[in-house]
Amino acid sequence: MHEAKSQNISILSYLANRFDTPVMAHIAFVGINKSFLGHYVGAHEVMHDVMTKLNGTRRLGLPSRMIDRLILVFTVSCCWLAAWLDINVLSIVESFAGPAGAIILLLLPMYAVRRVPALAPYRGRISNVFVTVIGIFTVSAIFYGLLG
Repeated sequence: MHEAKSQNISILSYLANRFDTPVMAHIAFVGINKSFLGHYVGAHEVMHDVMTKLNGTRRLGLPSRMIDRLILVFTVSCCWLAAWLDINVLSIVESFAGPAGAIILLLLPMYAVRRVPALAPYRGRISNVFVTVIGIFTVSAIFYGLLG
């Protein structure tokens, strides 16, 4: 796994090259494309909603088809730039997954306990303070590790 990371390729691509099995290369290709399409569809929906709302509030007059084209050009440009710069995608995923996971698992539930009326019976417990403190420590330690 260390060699695959140093070469900035997926594990399946590394195994296909190492053991000379072209079937694994095809599986890796399909998996990478499937992953891209899954992420693209979600990102497209979010960007389309944001641009539609901006379009409505600022009255830019952009048709939906033009918004879709702008999103496609932006996405392809970002992917091309990332490939050209040979960015280590695994380190980017590692740097975002840790803080996002800690925030989602530790801090967001405590925020919901404070703000959602249906969770009012769970307010004021010492466990909430404990989880919040641990969440803040975890997120700050992750960010400290990224900066240091």
